[in-house]
Formats: sequence, C-alpha cells, structure tokens
Amino acid sequence: MEECARAQNRPLWICDRMAKELHTIPDSPTFSSKERLTFLSKVEALSRAIGACERIHQTVVPLNYARHSLRSLTVWLISLPFALIKELDLITPPVIFVISWMLFGVYGKYRCYRYSSVYIASANEVVLISFCLRNRLYD
Repeated sequence: MEECARAQNRPLWICDRMAKELHTIPDSPTFSSKERLTFLSKVEALSRAIGACERIHQTVVPLNYARHSLRSLTVWLISLPFALIKELDLITPPVIFVISWMLFGVYGKYRCYRYSSVYIASANEVVLISFCLRNRLYD
C-alpha cells in the first residue's frame, strides 16, 4: 500500500500492478492463457479509460463557460423556491439554503482549485488565492 501511496498516478499504478499479477499466475486447467489474455485486455481497456479521464481532468474549463454556468446556476436557484413552495411550504427556505450551499460550495472549491494553479495577475487575485488556499488547507 505504501508503493501505491507514493505513486504519481495511483489508478495507472493499480492497473500496472493488476497486469503484473496476472502474468505471475501459472497456467492450470482452471486458468489458461485464453483467460489471461482476456483479463489483460480488460486491464488495458481500463488503463485507456483512465488515461482518457486524466486528459479530461487536465483540460481547463473556458472562462466564458464557467461564467455562463454560474449565471445559469444563480437563475435556477432564484427560481427554485417558486417551484418548491407549494410542496414544501414552510420548510422551503432551509431546503433552498442547503441546496444553494452545496451547489455554490462545489463551484467555490472548483474555483479555488483552479486559481491555486494559475498565474497571478493582480493584487486582488492574490488576496482571493490566499483566502482560497487557507480555506482549502483547513478542509
């Protein structure tokens, strides 16, 4: 487990370890080379899927998309109480608060994560980044 913790890319390390373990299993009547090749092809497919996910994860979200998403989220959250008031009555405000807190919290974590790894352009951003990093360290 220590080797896995030290690995730079844990999912790919696990795939590599799985392939090595499959190579060490001796041929027997219950486990032939056909099964080994089938398992290895599945591990290879998993490895390719992990690589695709890593490429998606490393891709920066365009600023216009992020802003548009935030505006859409804000409009949706503003209109949500009107849709829920009939069903939830007096419990609507706490429900809206929790939903807003969760969704804006996810957005805030993403924003802090992205700002912590980009070039700092102004003094205002330095304050924002230090605030985000401080909160990120205490989470």
